[in-house]
Amino acid sequence: MAAELGNNASDAGQLLPMLKAVHANLCQAPEQVLANAGYRSKAVFEQLAASGIDAVIALGREGKRCAEIDS
Repeated sequence: MAAELGNNASDAGQLLPMLKAVHANLCQAPEQVLANAGYRSKAVFEQLAASGIDAVIALGREGKRCAEIDS
């Protein structure tokens, strides 16, 4: 697999390079990727749609609060 450390508030520009690093390390693309909302961007969605990788990317917290989760 792959790992990288960065200091940007948004990780949106890092998902595709990370997938390329996974491909370079394993000699194959991943079948599925799971990412948090920090990796979300229209450009990322478009490129992932063309890649054939099953991508699950969080869209945000959707207003959930601890009290709602505990109920």
